[in-house]
Amino acid sequence: MFKPSGVTREQARALGKEKTAVEIQENFVLYFDGSIKKNPGGPGTAAWVFRKGAQPITQGSSKLAANPDLTVNITEYAGLIGGLDAVQRAIVSAELSVPELYVVGDSQLVIYQCTGRYGCNADLLLARRRLVEDLVHTLHRDYGTTVFFVWVPRTKNEEADRLTKEAY
Repeated sequence: MFKPSGVTREQARALGKEKTAVEIQENFVLYFDGSIKKNPGGPGTAAWVFRKGAQPITQGSSKLAANPDLTVNITEYAGLIGGLDAVQRAIVSAELSVPELYVVGDSQLVIYQCTGRYGCNADLLLARRRLVEDLVHTLHRDYGTTVFFVWVPRTKNEEADRLTKEAY
């Protein structure tokens, strides 16, 4: 688990706390996903959906060009980073108050790296995890948003998964 500077130990624990799917149903949720045609090497796609309960607030996807370093884990991080950036923009543009944000993904590696449950040694992933840390810290510092990470099976991440497939 990472501890962004300027937060208490209790807040840092909350930032990396894992929640169950039942606890997030009526809250602000960011679903993210990544996909790749050939692992490694790409091309790939990334997608995110930000919603409050059943109501979508924003969603998006992006294509990632094929290259030898592109892996499915990088596409997953791209979905997460794009989604966190979209959440921040939505908070500002719609003047939303988002006290808690549940980040939901089907990549155990990405979710557990972000909570500190798994280590992160690969330079390409570490750079992306640090960017996630910065975005989470900014959400907390500037908007009072506490972020929780939740791993779910792919069948529970259908909307973001569908967007990654549509982006090809």
